[in-house]
Amino acid sequence: MKISKEKSEQRKEVRARTGLTPRWRSSSWSRLLIENTLDLITVMSNEGKVVYQTPSVERVLGYLPRELRGRNFLDFFHPDDHDKILAALEDDGTHPDRVRSVEVRCLHKDGSWRILEAVGKRVDGQSPGRMGFVVNSRDITQRKLTEGRLRRFQDMLTASKELMAFVDDRYVYQAANDTYLAYHGKERTEIVGRSVAEVLGQEVYADLVKANLDRALGGEQVRFTNWFSFGGMGKRYMEVTYYPSFSEDISIAGVVVKICDLTEHHQTARSLQLFRSLIEKLDDAIFIIDAERGQILDVNEEACFSTGYDREELQGMGIAALLNLPEGFFWRDQVARVRGSGAEVREFPQQRKNGTVFPAEISLKFVAQDDCNYIVAAARDITDRKQGEKNLLRYQEQLRKLASKLSRAEEQERRRIAVGLHDQIGQTLSVVKMKLGRMQQDNSQNAESFAEIREFLDRAIQETRSLTFELSPPILHELGLKAALEWLGEQFAGLHGLHCHLVDEDGEAKTVSGELQMVLFRSIRELLVNIVKHARTSQAWIRMQKEKDRLRIEVRDQGVGFLLDEAMATRDGFGLFNIRERLAHFGGDLAIDSLPGRGTVVILHVPV
Repeated sequence: MKISKEKSEQRKEVRARTGLTPRWRSSSWSRLLIENTLDLITVMSNEGKVVYQTPSVERVLGYLPRELRGRNFLDFFHPDDHDKILAALEDDGTHPDRVRSVEVRCLHKDGSWRILEAVGKRVDGQSPGRMGFVVNSRDITQRKLTEGRLRRFQDMLTASKELMAFVDDRYVYQAANDTYLAYHGKERTEIVGRSVAEVLGQEVYADLVKANLDRALGGEQVRFTNWFSFGGMGKRYMEVTYYPSFSEDISIAGVVVKICDLTEHHQTARSLQLFRSLIEKLDDAIFIIDAERGQILDVNEEACFSTGYDREELQGMGIAALLNLPEGFFWRDQVARVRGSGAEVREFPQQRKNGTVFPAEISLKFVAQDDCNYIVAAARDITDRKQGEKNLLRYQEQLRKLASKLSRAEEQERRRIAVGLHDQIGQTLSVVKMKLGRMQQDNSQNAESFAEIREFLDRAIQETRSLTFELSPPILHELGLKAALEWLGEQFAGLHGLHCHLVDEDGEAKTVSGELQMVLFRSIRELLVNIVKHARTSQAWIRMQKEKDRLRIEVRDQGVGFLLDEAMATRDGFGLFNIRERLAHFGGDLAIDSLPGRGTVVILHVPV
């Protein structure tokens, strides 16, 4: 009874304030309108005051009807929408037969804004000046949010580089983005509205798609990969994901299809798998290193075996710690060098997990991949090789010492023979010559025979003297290197037509004596012989000068020159090698500079 009385009072208030037409006096109609409408019905005076509001306002905007009565209706709308509302009401007055709806923002009691779609109509009262408006409003906030989401989804669908589509519960395409169309090489009308079996082909649909779509329509998110043939792209390896799409009543309306092209990724993965298989079979230890940070990213099994670390221990380890690099070594400088050359081979000491260190030859290769820079290092344990090199150096040193001993023994034997030739045979021949002279004076009738014998004796004496100088020139031991070289120059000028110019302004030849001066003398003689045999020139220069604690001897000609590699491969190359080895025994060295047409310069360095 109380509720009926309140409703009766409300109807009386509306009639009293608005003077509305008799249809409002129909109690059955007004009761139906007030009690059952889901929309908002607002009655306003001509001044814009709310005179009546349906109870549905509490559900939509959170207000009780009495909280609105007497208030200016514009107080509840967004200021930016006021002009739109007034224009709509004014338009209704000008064009009463036109129905115009507007979307406006209305303030909820909780402070939020709701979007209403409103239609207003001017109504006449029973007396002059008693006019007003009836506004029917509907809350479309959720619809606008849904439309916004749909627009954003459509934008994403259109802009996505992935293949996107929507298939309904009848297995029919309802939407597809441009990428999906491009891959299939079809127009939108050839896909949207058509069945999946028709678009993909019955065989693909039955073998790969149907069962997975059914799982998605059952509420399960499904992901699988396989090869597919596309009319616009050929055969591609794709990752397909089906997302169930739920309607407002929580039922499944269809399936959102998302397809990613993994062809390049798949091929890269297979290449990496092949690469992994290959590097695991290598005898070298392989390290893949972050070029910027110098950290190990990956290794092969041999790297673990050679270092004693597990793969997990090596991953993330700094390469500097593993290689036991010296203080002051800058990894980035090394990377810059490798990046400039493309590759580099160096020797580093490598440290095992147990603390032991072994020599390693490491080949470094710079690799740029996907905006990242890497160093691929192939390390090889060269302990055996280093030991072999040490043994070889030891053998070489032993051979040098042996060669030096043989050379000394040879020189001693040469000198002994030379002394024997000079002191014994030479003097004996001289005595015979003197006695023969006396006999020639006493026996004049055989003068011709004596003269012939004397000639043979002179020749024997000369050859004995020459042989003595060839074996071991006495001038070298008696007057030194400079005098011996001057004599040698005279010999080459007389015998071979090679004029030798000796320059020793500071008298450095005097600083050399003993076994070394014999080695230098024979080395220079060997070089002059080479000039005679190959240079095709008549001039040679020998210059001696001091460089700190070393004597520098330069033998130069302006002959035809030669290619060093070719010369070293010939028999004459052994002579140069022999000179180098003899000098090395004394801590000296040999340098050769020659090119065809530019002559030859040979430089001997020995410590003094």
